[in-house]
Amino acid sequence: MPRLRWVPEAAVRAMHAELIAEHGGKEGLRDEGLLSSALARPRNKRVYGSASSVFDLAAAYGQAII
Repeated sequence: MPRLRWVPEAAVRAMHAELIAEHGGKEGLRDEGLLSSALARPRNKRVYGSASSVFDLAAAYGQAII
């Protein structure tokens, strides 16, 4: 698998702020630890071998964040 670029927490926060500004909703996060955990999930899958492709890792991001 090629060298991967992970999604930085700052990028997720910026996207969240942009979506809130555009569509409305409550600002902030319910739990800081949940975001950190969600962003770590694809890395864990890669390290421990349960993800076989970049598509699996992308799906892990989607599942964890949503």
